[in-house]
Amino acid sequence: MTVWTDFRNQLTTAPPSVTRAGVATAFMGAASSFAVVAAAAAGYYGARVVLDRRRRAAWAHEWEDISSQWGRAAS
Repeated sequence: MTVWTDFRNQLTTAPPSVTRAGVATAFMGAASSFAVVAAAAAGYYGARVVLDRRRRAAWAHEWEDISSQWGRAAS
């Protein structure tokens, strides 16, 4: 009978097969790649939202400045 023990000499499960370890490695690689891409996309869209808000505020301020001059005679 084959028995697997850990470093404390306690019973443990058998190590994974080469195929199972390869599948787990591929899955973790894909998951970590997805996490990096998702973080980059979230950062991009977050920065875009902040910059769009600033642009809209600047445009609104400019329109207020321009609209106060409407109706005046050109000099």
